[in-house]
Amino acid sequence: MNFEEIIKALIDVNYKGDITFEAGTFFARFPSELLPAAARMMFEVGDYFRRRVTEGILEK
Repeated sequence: MNFEEIIKALIDVNYKGDITFEAGTFFARFPSELLPAAARMMFEVGDYFRRRVTEGILEK
């Protein structure tokens, strides 16, 4: 997937809905000790996309 194109399209249509993505078996690959860190990373990835879409930030 070209995430830049997706972000640009969402900005272009002034999207204001929820930002969601599928993690599949992402957490299954981590030992239990690393699950909190993996959850933080997933949050940060989602927040990154949310900020870019809601603030209209495109990569240069």
